[in-house]
Amino acid sequence: MAEVRRLRPAPEKPIGPKPKPKAYQRQRGHQAVLDATLQGGPGIPDLGDADSVSFRQTGVQKRVLEQLKRGQITIKAVLDLHGLTLDEALAQLGEFIDAKRHAEITSVLIVHGKGLRSGSQGPILRPAIQKWLTLRQDVLAFATARQCDGGSGATYVLLKRL
Repeated sequence: MAEVRRLRPAPEKPIGPKPKPKAYQRQRGHQAVLDATLQGGPGIPDLGDADSVSFRQTGVQKRVLEQLKRGQITIKAVLDLHGLTLDEALAQLGEFIDAKRHAEITSVLIVHGKGLRSGSQGPILRPAIQKWLTLRQDVLAFATARQCDGGSGATYVLLKRL
Protein backbone atom coordinates (compact mmCIF):
# COMPACT_ATOMS: atom_id res chain seq x y z
CA MET A 1 0.00 0.00 0.00
CA ALA A 2 2.99 2.30 0.35
CA GLU A 3 3.36 2.53 -3.43
CA VAL A 4 -0.30 3.43 -4.05
CA ARG A 5 -0.91 6.98 -5.21
CA ARG A 6 -4.18 8.84 -5.26
CA LEU A 7 -5.46 9.62 -8.76
CA ARG A 8 -6.42 13.16 -9.57
CA PRO A 9 -10.03 13.58 -10.66
CA ALA A 10 -10.43 14.14 -14.38
CA PRO A 11 -11.57 17.65 -15.26
CA GLU A 12 -15.31 17.66 -15.75
CA LYS A 13 -16.60 18.68 -19.13
CA PRO A 14 -19.52 21.05 -18.84
CA ILE A 15 -22.67 19.35 -20.01
CA GLY A 16 -25.11 21.83 -21.44
CA PRO A 17 -28.84 21.40 -21.64
CA LYS A 18 -30.21 19.14 -24.35
CA PRO A 19 -31.00 21.26 -27.41
CA LYS A 20 -34.68 21.75 -28.03
CA PRO A 21 -36.02 20.32 -31.27
CA LYS A 22 -36.99 22.82 -33.93
CA ALA A 23 -40.70 23.34 -34.31
CA TYR A 24 -40.99 23.04 -38.07
CA GLN A 25 -44.76 23.51 -37.98
CA ARG A 26 -44.34 26.87 -36.30
CA GLN A 27 -41.72 27.87 -38.86
CA ARG A 28 -44.22 27.16 -41.62
CA GLY A 29 -46.74 29.15 -39.67
CA HIS A 30 -50.15 28.13 -38.45
CA GLN A 31 -51.75 30.37 -41.07
CA ALA A 32 -50.20 28.41 -43.93
CA VAL A 33 -51.44 25.17 -42.40
CA LEU A 34 -54.87 26.68 -41.85
CA ASP A 35 -55.07 27.87 -45.47
CA ALA A 36 -54.00 24.47 -46.80
CA THR A 37 -56.52 22.77 -44.53
CA LEU A 38 -59.44 24.87 -45.69
CA GLN A 39 -58.54 24.78 -49.39
CA GLY A 40 -57.60 21.12 -49.64
CA GLY A 41 -54.58 21.39 -51.87
CA PRO A 42 -52.23 18.77 -53.26
CA GLY A 43 -51.06 16.00 -50.99
CA ILE A 44 -53.99 16.35 -48.61
CA PRO A 45 -56.18 13.26 -48.67
CA ASP A 46 -59.92 13.80 -48.92
CA LEU A 47 -61.20 12.21 -45.74
CA GLY A 48 -64.84 12.70 -46.66
CA ASP A 49 -67.68 13.12 -44.18
CA ALA A 50 -67.77 9.53 -43.03
CA ASP A 51 -68.46 8.84 -39.37
CA SER A 52 -65.38 6.64 -39.16
CA VAL A 53 -62.12 8.15 -40.44
CA SER A 54 -58.57 6.90 -40.09
CA PHE A 55 -55.17 7.94 -41.39
CA ARG A 56 -51.58 6.75 -41.02
CA GLN A 57 -48.31 8.17 -42.25
CA THR A 58 -46.12 6.13 -44.56
CA GLY A 59 -44.13 3.68 -42.47
CA VAL A 60 -46.73 3.22 -39.73
CA GLN A 61 -47.82 -0.40 -39.55
CA LYS A 62 -51.45 -1.31 -40.24
CA ARG A 63 -51.48 -3.24 -36.97
CA VAL A 64 -50.74 -0.02 -35.03
CA LEU A 65 -53.61 1.78 -36.77
CA GLU A 66 -55.95 -1.12 -36.00
CA GLN A 67 -54.94 -1.00 -32.32
CA LEU A 68 -55.63 2.73 -32.31
CA LYS A 69 -59.07 2.22 -33.91
CA ARG A 70 -59.98 -0.44 -31.32
CA GLY A 71 -58.92 1.78 -28.43
CA GLN A 72 -56.16 -0.63 -27.41
CA ILE A 73 -53.58 2.14 -27.07
CA THR A 74 -53.84 3.92 -23.73
CA ILE A 75 -54.79 7.57 -24.05
CA LYS A 76 -52.58 9.79 -21.89
CA ALA A 77 -54.12 13.24 -22.49
CA VAL A 78 -57.39 14.79 -23.70
CA LEU A 79 -58.10 18.14 -25.38
CA ASP A 80 -61.69 19.41 -25.59
CA LEU A 81 -62.31 21.92 -28.40
CA HIS A 82 -66.09 22.27 -28.02
CA GLY A 83 -67.39 25.77 -28.64
CA LEU A 84 -64.21 27.18 -30.19
CA THR A 85 -63.88 28.83 -33.57
CA LEU A 86 -61.77 27.04 -36.17
CA ASP A 87 -58.82 29.44 -35.71
CA GLU A 88 -58.92 29.08 -31.93
CA ALA A 89 -59.24 25.30 -32.14
CA LEU A 90 -56.28 24.87 -34.50
CA ALA A 91 -54.11 27.20 -32.42
CA GLN A 92 -54.92 25.29 -29.22
CA LEU A 93 -54.44 21.96 -30.98
CA GLY A 94 -50.98 22.98 -32.23
CA GLU A 95 -49.90 24.09 -28.76
CA PHE A 96 -51.38 20.93 -27.20
CA ILE A 97 -49.56 18.60 -29.59
CA ASP A 98 -46.25 20.43 -29.09
CA ALA A 99 -46.63 20.35 -25.29
CA LYS A 100 -47.54 16.66 -25.19
CA ARG A 101 -44.62 15.69 -27.43
CA HIS A 102 -42.23 17.59 -25.14
CA ALA A 103 -43.79 15.74 -22.19
CA GLU A 104 -43.14 12.47 -24.11
CA ILE A 105 -46.85 11.68 -24.39
CA THR A 106 -47.60 9.93 -27.66
CA SER A 107 -51.30 9.05 -27.51
CA VAL A 108 -53.98 11.70 -27.10
CA LEU A 109 -57.72 12.14 -27.59
CA ILE A 110 -59.03 15.25 -29.35
CA VAL A 111 -62.70 15.99 -28.62
CA HIS A 112 -64.04 18.23 -31.39
CA GLY A 113 -67.72 17.39 -31.31
CA LYS A 114 -69.92 16.03 -34.07
CA GLY A 115 -70.85 19.44 -35.44
CA LEU A 116 -74.59 18.93 -35.07
CA ARG A 117 -75.08 22.58 -34.03
CA SER A 118 -73.04 24.07 -36.87
CA GLY A 119 -76.13 24.97 -38.85
CA SER A 120 -76.71 24.39 -42.55
CA GLN A 121 -72.98 24.29 -43.37
CA GLY A 122 -72.56 21.05 -41.43
CA PRO A 123 -69.63 20.08 -39.22
CA ILE A 124 -66.70 22.51 -39.37
CA LEU A 125 -64.19 21.48 -36.70
CA ARG A 126 -64.15 17.73 -37.28
CA PRO A 127 -63.15 17.66 -40.97
CA ALA A 128 -60.81 20.65 -40.67
CA ILE A 129 -58.98 19.17 -37.68
CA GLN A 130 -58.65 15.79 -39.37
CA LYS A 131 -57.25 17.38 -42.54
CA TRP A 132 -54.92 19.53 -40.43
CA LEU A 133 -53.63 16.43 -38.63
CA THR A 134 -52.65 14.88 -41.99
CA LEU A 135 -50.37 17.89 -42.61
CA ARG A 136 -48.43 17.46 -39.39
CA GLN A 137 -45.25 15.41 -39.67
CA ASP A 138 -45.39 14.73 -35.93
CA VAL A 139 -48.76 12.95 -36.22
CA LEU A 140 -48.17 9.28 -37.04
CA ALA A 141 -51.80 8.19 -37.21
CA PHE A 142 -55.31 9.07 -36.13
CA ALA A 143 -58.68 7.35 -36.04
CA THR A 144 -62.24 8.11 -35.02
CA ALA A 145 -62.72 7.28 -31.35
CA ARG A 146 -64.82 4.38 -30.11
CA GLN A 147 -68.36 5.22 -29.01
CA CYS A 148 -67.43 5.07 -25.31
CA ASP A 149 -64.75 7.76 -25.89
CA GLY A 150 -66.89 10.13 -27.97
CA GLY A 151 -67.50 8.29 -31.23
CA SER A 152 -67.42 10.50 -34.31
CA GLY A 153 -67.12 13.55 -32.04
CA ALA A 154 -63.58 12.61 -30.99
CA THR A 155 -60.35 11.43 -32.60
CA TYR A 156 -57.54 9.26 -31.24
CA VAL A 157 -54.14 10.65 -32.28
CA LEU A 158 -50.78 8.89 -32.18
CA LEU A 159 -47.82 11.29 -31.99
CA LYS A 160 -44.22 10.81 -33.06
CA ARG A 161 -41.63 10.66 -30.28
CA LEU A 162 -39.11 13.50 -30.05
